[in-house]
Amino acid sequence: MTLELPDFLIIPSKIINDKNLRQTDGNVYGIIYWTTKLQLKKCILSNEAMATMLRVSNSSISHSISRLADNGYIEVIFRDGNKHQQREEIIPKITFGSSNENVDNFNKNNKKRLSSIAQTY
Repeated sequence: MTLELPDFLIIPSKIINDKNLRQTDGNVYGIIYWTTKLQLKKCILSNEAMATMLRVSNSSISHSISRLADNGYIEVIFRDGNKHQQREEIIPKITFGSSNENVDNFNKNNKKRLSSIAQTY
């Protein structure tokens, strides 16, 4: 199976603004989210496949996955629960509309913007 990089990636602003993460980490999250929510229904991509898609090294992908997992943005599932076994799946923890708090904040921020725009007219 050949996967090409999608036309766009969805990367949560929380990940973009996290000082503990690098830009590649956000791109890796975007690939994980894309394969989980839009393409394959779960992320089973190898580090090599993601590295090819993003044009980075396998070790960059490995480090990104570790940082994302260490900071609670993804959950990595291994066969038999053993980290020395092959990775089975990566689950994104932040998804669009995944919490009422995200939706409430979105609505509140947009209501403020719309109100200020309306006052200028």
